[in-house]
Amino acid sequence: MNNHINYIIFIIGLIIASVAGFYSVMGLTMIFAGAFWPIVVMASSIELAKVACTSWLSRYWSNSPATIRYYLAAAIIVLSLITSLGVFGFLSKAHITTTTVIGSSDIEVQTLEQQQRILNDRLKYLLKKAGDDPDRISKMTDSQIQQTQKDLVELNKKLLPLLQESNKMQAEIGPLKFVAELIYGSADRSIIESSVRLLIIIIVLVFDPLALIMILAANHGFRHTEKQQFDIGDGVVIDKQKIHEIDLNSLHTIK
Repeated sequence: MNNHINYIIFIIGLIIASVAGFYSVMGLTMIFAGAFWPIVVMASSIELAKVACTSWLSRYWSNSPATIRYYLAAAIIVLSLITSLGVFGFLSKAHITTTTVIGSSDIEVQTLEQQQRILNDRLKYLLKKAGDDPDRISKMTDSQIQQTQKDLVELNKKLLPLLQESNKMQAEIGPLKFVAELIYGSADRSIIESSVRLLIIIIVLVFDPLALIMILAANHGFRHTEKQQFDIGDGVVIDKQKIHEIDLNSLHTIK
């Protein structure tokens, strides 16, 4: 029963390490975009080596030579930093992509709104000009009014879907605004960027280290369980804590 929790911790640790490894590999390929597949192979090998070394070192720390022991410990720390760097790159790229799309959409909306204001001012001027002397309104002025109204209709057709998309994107970053207001008391764009960086750093600090600590904890649990048991032969294993409850005559029967 004691080993069940150790297996659960070990499996969850492997899952977290796998997810962190995937994010790290993708992040490193974004940093070194010119060598996608070589980076995938290298980073994947590093992730596997890190998990394997962590598990091995946890079980054989006291029995391994000092040079191997301390080198592997240092290597695991460095590899964990590389993983964290890759995760940071992956999450940062995801956020930058979102903000770039929002920025481009905002610029397009602002441009169209400016054109809309110009056309509205032009229409007001033409209508006022026509209203001053409606009996003598020229065909040119009438044509200009109709054309301006037509341009406004076409412009509104372009502007409406952009505004809807912009509102949708603003809703998606709504939680970031709440986080920015919670931490800094403001939701300006620069403040939102600072809040996102802080959130990414927090995730990076606990993501991969948590996986390694869980693997270490599981291996410690495995060793502890092994110390509490001994083999009496013929595949019979007894828990040392319960040996006083066992009838020695029954052991001979089992054997």
